Amino acid sequence: MTVATGMTGAFLAACTAPYRPAGNGQEALDGEGETASVTIDDASFVPVSDAGSGPPGDASATADAVPPCAPGEKAEQTRSPQSVVTVTSLQNVSGGTISSQGIPWTAPENAKASDDEAASVALAGPTRATNYMVLTNFGFAIPAGAVIDGVGYEVERRADQLGAVTDLDVRPLVLGRAVLSVQLASNAPWGNFDGVASYGGLGANFGVNWTAERVNDVGFGVSFRAWSIVDASVPTARVDAVKATVFYTCP
Repeated sequence: MTVATGMTGAFLAACTAPYRPAGNGQEALDGEGETASVTIDDASFVPVSDAGSGPPGDASATADAVPPCAPGEKAEQTRSPQSVVTVTSLQNVSGGTISSQGIPWTAPENAKASDDEAASVALAGPTRATNYMVLTNFGFAIPAGAVIDGVGYEVERRADQLGAVTDLDVRPLVLGRAVLSVQLASNAPWGNFDGVASYGGLGANFGVNWTAERVNDVGFGVSFRAWSIVDASVPTARVDAVKATVFYTCP
């Protein structure tokens, strides 16, 4: 996976070659690296705002009005999350959970907008890793019946020490649950200035049968962890903003 300054036009090949850092901060992840389609039973999920152990959302937030869309027209929407929380575990779309022993993010809500007010965390030992930043409730307004042509995420982030921080875990979220069979994390070190990392894009579906209903759902989103790859210091990781883009064909 590469770090880019904008949304890529194709699914990044590293999504099927998951990054597996050794040592502290690495948990066992069910089904990493699988490329088979993800089976999702929509009826088995409750709304994120009502799920006792799922990432909380803001059920009061509503999507914008559906923009005009001619049949067969190619379109895209880019939105920012309205709910950002820091949690220690995620539920898998196929059952089971994954847990972390990481460090909570400070002010995770600052990752909602690119305004130089960042969510941050000092990556001290022994784990040197964050817990999950869960970003949901993007407020998409994809028209019913649209064909989803791809999903992508952009993360604006930096570290205060060059070469000291990398991604640890990046997962798509469907109906508030993580797609644990897909690992989007990159082992490219973060810069010490704001840069945008892109994951997925046009043509990327992460093995999920996306529908307008699933994308518009409050539980659509992404989860994110980072970690320090150095032992001798305590670098700080900062995430200023996260965006999601959905590419679709109008019904």
